[in-house]
Amino acid sequence: MTKTHVDQLLEARERAVADRRALAAEIAKPYERGREQLHQRFVELQAAIDAIDRAITDERCIVEKGKPMSLGQRFLGSNHIRLHRPVCRTTCG
Repeated sequence: MTKTHVDQLLEARERAVADRRALAAEIAKPYERGREQLHQRFVELQAAIDAIDRAITDERCIVEKGKPMSLGQRFLGSNHIRLHRPVCRTTCG
């Protein structure tokens, strides 16, 4: 069976989450010199997971509506802009 773009993104997300968990375990250990870059790597991994989540939402919209989400839908559904009523980030709008 051919994997869809969403399936591939879900697998990529699982791997990134596993890496984040392993990194969190390393960060939680007692401090050792030379491990300062672990925190930066954690931030980078979380940003990648967030980007994958947005890509999954976009791919699902393409499947459901035949087109990607508009920029307006992305921004209105993001945490960057507060509206009087909440907008669900997981729908295509």
